Amino acid sequence: MENEKFYACWERYMEVVNACPHHGFDTWMLVSYFYEGMSPAMKQLLETMCGGDFMSKSPDEALDFLNYVAEISRSWDEPHGKDSSKVKPQNNAKGGMYTLNEDVDVQVKMATLSRRLEELEARGANEIKVVNDVPMQIAQCSICQSMNI
Repeated sequence: MENEKFYACWERYMEVVNACPHHGFDTWMLVSYFYEGMSPAMKQLLETMCGGDFMSKSPDEALDFLNYVAEISRSWDEPHGKDSSKVKPQNNAKGGMYTLNEDVDVQVKMATLSRRLEELEARGANEIKVVNDVPMQIAQCSICQSMNI
């Protein structure tokens, strides 16, 4: 959607991905699909935020970076009162880039770690260990209607 917030778009995308884990897309494919669906302005912002090398990141680094951007993008439209400069220019930053204040960066990392821990706990609670050899059942994907195990 054109005016959709980055974090909302990322969360919606990841919900669909997590709803169909049986499709088996590798991490880089998922990152590439999301990146190619972004507007040119958002691609430019993303490239600027990571120093212009987003597509040269490893799949896991790229996924982590998208999660990071989703977390910090939640506050982009929020008023901040007197401390409206959550981003400050750095004289030693290359190409006039901006970097986050250290306290904001730590808060974002903590939020990301908390969310990942919750996801791991949720996955662990849903795992079932098979004791008997039972033939696998094939189910139809509720989103794409494909037949998968």
